[in-house]
Amino acid sequence: STIAVVGTSYSSSGGEVATVRVVHKNSTTGNYTLVQDPIDFDADYYVSSVDISGDGQQLAVGIKDDMEGRGTSISFSVDDEEGKWVRNGQVHGLNETDLLGARVQVSDNGKLAAASSRRGYIQFFP
Repeated sequence: STIAVVGTSYSSSGGEVATVRVVHKNSTTGNYTLVQDPIDFDADYYVSSVDISGDGQQLAVGIKDDMEGRGTSISFSVDDEEGKWVRNGQVHGLNETDLLGARVQVSDNGKLAAASSRRGYIQFFP
């Protein structure tokens, strides 16, 4: 099974960064291994939610990213040639304090991603 985990790490300069790691559990050994390089975000970003498709190839990340609290949600997919996460698309909150991305969800097949705001609306994104 494959899961996405949100956390905090430190940049080479020692500052905190928000990070998303995707790990896969080996069904034989039970060990977890990092699938691709972690996705790191500037210290000004706070990752509030994350979800991954059933095949582990599509990822959605909800971010509180600005002083106004609009929020941003970003989708990623795995580049098969590079083996890295690449950004597919993003959507921003409509108003101050919306916090879009408070919760994100990716469909099992990875073809649909959605983000909800704390104001009660939902936006879909690639």
